[in-house]
Amino acid sequence: MYLELTFVTLAMLVIGGITSLWGAVVGALAVSGLDSFLSEAEQGVGVGGVTVDLPQGARLVVLGTLMAIVLVLRPSGLTGGREFGLPRLGRGEHVTRDATSEGAA
Repeated sequence: MYLELTFVTLAMLVIGGITSLWGAVVGALAVSGLDSFLSEAEQGVGVGGVTVDLPQGARLVVLGTLMAIVLVLRPSGLTGGREFGLPRLGRGEHVTRDATSEGAA
């Protein structure tokens, strides 16, 4: 059980991007959603009128394959190491003008 949990956690970090918090969040959401769907698909789930029934252990194979693809095609993860930022509004930061930069005569 612990080895499987460790593998899923590692997949979250690799897929999202290990160098940023935003990457870890994106990876956790993506892998959790995919892992949940694949876990249900191993028990048999209907999708669009078709029943998907995967063999036991298929979710780890799919996650491993996805992790390998991300490592080959995008080694820095889905987010590329970038952080998500919101613009700073209303923080009391004021722009001051320098008299020398205005071209005073």
